[in-house]
Amino acid sequence: MKIEENGEKACIYTPYNPDFVREIKKIGGARWNGSAWEIPSSRINIAREILRRVYGEDDVSDVEKVDIKLTFEEEVKTSEMGGVTLYGKCIAVAYSRDGGAKVGDDVDVKVTFPEEYQAKELAGKEAIFKCAVKKIEAKELPELDDDFAKDVSEFDTLAEYKEHVKTNLVEKKENEAKHAKEDAAVDKIIENAQMDIPEAMLETQCRQMLDDFSRRMQSQGLSMDQYFQFTGMTADKMMEDMKPQALKRIQTRLVLEKVAEVENIQPTEEEVNEEISKMAEAYKMEADKLKELLGERELEQMKKDMAVQKAVTVIADAAKEV
Repeated sequence: MKIEENGEKACIYTPYNPDFVREIKKIGGARWNGSAWEIPSSRINIAREILRRVYGEDDVSDVEKVDIKLTFEEEVKTSEMGGVTLYGKCIAVAYSRDGGAKVGDDVDVKVTFPEEYQAKELAGKEAIFKCAVKKIEAKELPELDDDFAKDVSEFDTLAEYKEHVKTNLVEKKENEAKHAKEDAAVDKIIENAQMDIPEAMLETQCRQMLDDFSRRMQSQGLSMDQYFQFTGMTADKMMEDMKPQALKRIQTRLVLEKVAEVENIQPTEEEVNEEISKMAEAYKMEADKLKELLGERELEQMKKDMAVQKAVTVIADAAKEV
């Protein structure tokens, strides 16, 4: 991992970790640029604290090494790494279960892998990590005051930051409830729809989903070969597992397109311009310039996608009335 400073901004490059993504988003001004997380340079120290908390190290850490020996039923591997993590994912945490241990002691950390663990040969099994204690640290939480609010957000007071967090949580819950109703309404229509999906169409959708997944992994610095090595998966197995979701995506799209056609649902010119403005803001471009760059085919596809989304709202509203 590394942090590159460039004037008022800094770019953070790390292996993918959902906990890190969730935490870095809390920094005011943080955004994903496609290859790294950009943050204001003034908040690098906060970012480094997040890196240490999530990964156990940051870009300037002199990380202590620990010898780790993993066994379950029989010995399977021995390795040395800076902390019990793999590709940014914590695979064993002792916390207070070894209370009383001192620097220099050897401790056993018992971990039971989840039943749904992706590496099937490890799922549900108990593992023992034999660790040597190199350092003992205590987490110190910052005071919840105005200084904290200034460090982690664009607000000057804790009261303003709390109100902002509260508003975001309310909006998130409202959106989750709205999407749940929409999904339930669409699922009900799919149940009653008669569709014969060609195998070739299903195969194409699975391939697109796998390609999308591969791009997400690569954008976070993890190749598919590394992912397969870590999880024990294969491309064929992933595509097979993706078939139910791919089938549902195809069915959903076909149903919504038909609803949009029958109900003559089309986005207004104002709605199209608003969507282009949102895209332009995301790409840091002028809306008129982006509109020029969009070809006729791309513009028509965008309108079609918007019509499909409006069809979802129509279906959900109709279900609510019943």
